[in-house]
Amino acid sequence: MTGRKPRTWRRYAMTLVVWLNFLDAVGRDWTEATPQDVEAFKDWRLTDVRNPERIMPGSFDTDRAALNTFYSWASGAYALVNPVPSVSTAEEDERQEQEIGPDGQRRGSSFSPAGHCVRSVCQARPVDTMAKILKTACGQLGIDATDAEGIRQGENAIYRLPGAVVVRIARVGQHEVAAREIRVARWLAENGVAAVEALPVEQPLLVESRPVTFWKELPPHRPGTPVETATILRQLHGLPVPADRNFGRLAPFVRLRERLTTATVLMPDDREWVLGHLAALESRWADGLPTGLSETAVHGDLWSGNLAVSDDGVVRLLDLERFSVGRPEWDLVSTAIKYTSFNMISQADYQAFTQTYGVDVTEWPGYPLLRDIRELRMMCYLAQLATEQPQFTSEALLRVDCLRGRRGPRPWTWTASP
Repeated sequence: MTGRKPRTWRRYAMTLVVWLNFLDAVGRDWTEATPQDVEAFKDWRLTDVRNPERIMPGSFDTDRAALNTFYSWASGAYALVNPVPSVSTAEEDERQEQEIGPDGQRRGSSFSPAGHCVRSVCQARPVDTMAKILKTACGQLGIDATDAEGIRQGENAIYRLPGAVVVRIARVGQHEVAAREIRVARWLAENGVAAVEALPVEQPLLVESRPVTFWKELPPHRPGTPVETATILRQLHGLPVPADRNFGRLAPFVRLRERLTTATVLMPDDREWVLGHLAALESRWADGLPTGLSETAVHGDLWSGNLAVSDDGVVRLLDLERFSVGRPEWDLVSTAIKYTSFNMISQADYQAFTQTYGVDVTEWPGYPLLRDIRELRMMCYLAQLATEQPQFTSEALLRVDCLRGRRGPRPWTWTASP
């Protein structure tokens, strides 16, 4: 809040009191808030007849700005995802400051920090929703979750259980994605392709609207090499296309607009350019790809970090979220751009990759389009990550500069993202 006026501090603080009360009333911890929670909060503030102190839509603009300011800070401090689906520009913040009176209230609105929530913020208690969901899901399968160890709290909450079991709790609205990952894992096992293994139980489970899946823990492993990547891609792409598994079609633009919308690190001019670039790529994709390889099952995001090579030499596929049916060139581009766009691998490594797979995708007329889409995906991911973790801001802006031609021709020097 450095640089903001004291009356804005008071108004934003009042918003946070009401927000925390609201989350406490619905049993949600502030660290687990989602965009759906923000929308529910908006509905309650504006239209819910149970709220005797409903506000005008203009006043919710300030609520949204307050929540975005708070979670932008929390993203950097605690690596949380900002749940606010839209953000205020600097001009909007300035307008809001002009409209907030000396008492911290927006002019023309009635506002009470108590908000008539079920509990006051002084009575609120932390609610470990993920632990509750984990315990409930494990209980349904007769698994003891007492000694669960948290591995990561990010896009998904991941826990390790005794007995080499890993539990993954996905976000609200991701049930079909989680179900597809289970179908893919079992199909790969049936066809002799090594990959992360789902436990042989009926899953995903749905607990408090969150899909929960159970997996066998991987042995110690390292990332894959270009040759190992080509080898498992040949095996995967050589399988008959599964017609009865509902894997979906390749969708190279999935989530890009969402990431750009929530990426507060982008300047307005850069955001406008990137959105225009995205629209142009979508148009080129809609025109169709040149003749090439026949459609196969594709991993969708196969780079060295999504391979796990164990000490016994077994190469396993990880991260099956983007698995689908489509042109296999999409899987080849991830390694190709490491050589042509970023110099992350040597010419010898790339030649070994193409010789092992049997195709050099850079010689195909459709390569520039798939290369441009993959580069855009990498830039959008960093822009989203930088919004949550500010230490990645400079890298995100570097990637924008490269795409806009401000850093010369390829190859560029991009730092690998986590």
